[in-house]
Amino acid sequence: MRTDYINPRVFELLLTALMPANRLALQLSLATGLRISDCLALRTDVLKRSNRPTITEKKTHKHRRVYIPQELRDRLLKQAGRFFVFEGRLDERRPRTRAAVYKDLRRVAKLYRLDGKPIRRNIAPHSARKIYAVQDYHAHHDIKRVQRLLNHSDEAVTMLYALADQLAKNKNSLPPRGLQPSSFVVSCSHVLSAVTILTQVVAFVNDFVGKVVKAGTGARRPEGSFSSSKLYKIDILYNLGSSILQIDDFSSGFS
Repeated sequence: MRTDYINPRVFELLLTALMPANRLALQLSLATGLRISDCLALRTDVLKRSNRPTITEKKTHKHRRVYIPQELRDRLLKQAGRFFVFEGRLDERRPRTRAAVYKDLRRVAKLYRLDGKPIRRNIAPHSARKIYAVQDYHAHHDIKRVQRLLNHSDEAVTMLYALADQLAKNKNSLPPRGLQPSSFVVSCSHVLSAVTILTQVVAFVNDFVGKVVKAGTGARRPEGSFSSSKLYKIDILYNLGSSILQIDDFSSGFS
């Protein structure tokens, strides 16, 4: 199940009820955009050397340099173990597990009430990374910058993070499934967002088909023209646009 975005103020309230080490790990993720696994793998000697450490991502093995605010760095060093900043509960030579942070956050989320109602969203440590992406995109309006900060290979994946707040908002504002489109007004902002994204889908498809036709006429096939990454990008962009307009729900009513 895909991790949901949550309002930063609500997330901060959830953090106050976490175990201190788990709270600090998520605050590090909020400040840097690092995956929780990379936060937990941060070594004490690396943090002592600089507040701009170079991290090797566990998932992608890419290198990324991050900035850790001095106040946060001081708190991290204060609770750091001999080997890892977040040492394991049973073995100090191993870092704290991602599952420990996840279980603690889920425990708190189940207890918390929003406007008197339980939180239904799929909140997980990865929600902190989405909050980081949304906040940076709002501050700079530069998707390429967010892509670089998150160390994503594909801009389409970054869009799912940078626009996570809009997707969550649109999802919550949609009527129940099966409701006819005549009884639901789609806002102009939703339409413009979807059109922008779906326009990119058309551009990618046209480019892809053009290369196929060119290859079929005997011309030399451009390198990477049939790569699965392009089809993956098309699929992500289409799903993003569809999520905004809920095309699956309403397409029959518009025909």
